[in-house]
Amino acid sequence: MKLTKEEWLSAGLAILTEQGPDSLKVDILCKYQGVTKGSFYHHFNNRLDYIQQLLAFWQQQNTQDIIAQVEHIASLPQRSAALDAITLAAETGPEKAFRAWAQTDATVAEFVQQVDEKRVEYLELIIAPQLPNKDGANLIAKLAYAHFVGAQQLDALISKDEWRKMNELLRNVLTPAN
Repeated sequence: MKLTKEEWLSAGLAILTEQGPDSLKVDILCKYQGVTKGSFYHHFNNRLDYIQQLLAFWQQQNTQDIIAQVEHIASLPQRSAALDAITLAAETGPEKAFRAWAQTDATVAEFVQQVDEKRVEYLELIIAPQLPNKDGANLIAKLAYAHFVGAQQLDALISKDEWRKMNELLRNVLTPAN
């Protein structure tokens, strides 16, 4: 059975979420997929190459693809609401796993920081035009993003419905109607 690169990377997200980064080894990945190492090496040079591509895959799926889904929405408040809906529906396991891994791996930490910066930058682009004074847009974007990250980490305490209500409240407080 020949697996696609995306299947290998999706399996990596599942393994990372379920078992942690120490399980992202070629033997474990192959056993998880029920294939030989040759299938792995068809797509990846080595484990490091796999990890780098896994990080890029996560960033693409959970940042660039989400931005692309909402970018066409002309109304900024509607775009913000759509972004909230997408992030609320998303699986939080990989996100939490990468953040935990970033605490012990400098390469992962640097990548997560780059993802965070891209996301905050995009939030700022949505928020700034909705404010009478653009000076605080970056801080408001960071506050909204801190809420997003924090709510993910507290998913046992905060239900999806509470998270949705908090998003709405935060949006109303931070971007009042002009």
